[in-house]
Amino acid sequence: MTKVDPYLHAVLLLHGAGKEVTKDSLISVLKSAGIEADEAKAKVLSEAVKGANFEDLLKNATAVVAAPVA
Repeated sequence: MTKVDPYLHAVLLLHGAGKEVTKDSLISVLKSAGIEADEAKAKVLSEAVKGANFEDLLKNATAVVAAPVA
């Protein structure tokens, strides 16, 4: 099984809950999961996803996963 970054899980959780993805909200979600959050990483990630269209990203990811294997 491939390990997925918990920071990315936190971003998707916040998006799915309709919450803004900020450094503080990421840290809060990670702490709730028992993960010691890196504030610098949370800040960089929250800045990187500002303005991202998650619906399009998730549609594209689903299309890749659903693509048949040759």
